[in-house]
Amino acid sequence: MNTEQSYAASRAAQYAPLTSRKAIALRKLDRKAKQAPRRITIAVGCVACLLLFAGLLIQGINLFLGIGLGVIGLCLISGLPFLYHKLWEKAREQYAWDIVTLAKQVWEEAS
Repeated sequence: MNTEQSYAASRAAQYAPLTSRKAIALRKLDRKAKQAPRRITIAVGCVACLLLFAGLLIQGINLFLGIGLGVIGLCLISGLPFLYHKLWEKAREQYAWDIVTLAKQVWEEAS
């Protein structure tokens, strides 16, 4: 199996213009399912970075408070992939039925 050919076909399919309303709805539904986990993870990541930097700044004033904030920030940052994975699993469960039925309809129209 030629991996370059399959990779090129998947890229072309992803960027090809969609003419079917159902295919457009499927892409929008997929984007909607991915949007909430991405936004929540970015927000938690920003808060974690702020805690980390606050910990670095406060270390000069109060050593234990600065170290505590820095450790909390690092723990949140290291947990971001797991948080995203859990949120993505819940979003997949929530939108799975709609996406699968719409994908079957698009597949039947194409065949």
